[in-house]
Amino acid sequence: MHYLSLLCWNCRGYPWRRGPEIGPIIEGRDIICLTETHEHDGCKTPTFDGYLKLAVWNEASENGKGYGGILVLVKEKEDRRIQFVKEDTNKQYLWFKITENENHIRIAKCYFSPQME
Repeated sequence: MHYLSLLCWNCRGYPWRRGPEIGPIIEGRDIICLTETHEHDGCKTPTFDGYLKLAVWNEASENGKGYGGILVLVKEKEDRRIQFVKEDTNKQYLWFKITENENHIRIAKCYFSPQME
């Protein structure tokens, strides 16, 4: 039996361009869910070889920094299908479905930013 390895992390605006390499943190994980990525058009979260990336974020605030934001990385496997199911208009959650060997798992990753009115 194979168990899925899941990592959830509120990265609080991780410094994507100048921070330490996060590759070792995600190594060996099947699913990585990050919140509060502060992603925006001028600063995108990275992609990682072998992972499908699903990401949503809110437009940049007055200081030019994005707020909120969710990033989901799912390790790609030959017998694994990943389906993006839904996001809300306020970009506060992502629903996705993983099918592997006729087994299904549905996961929702949520982040409710205190900046949302």
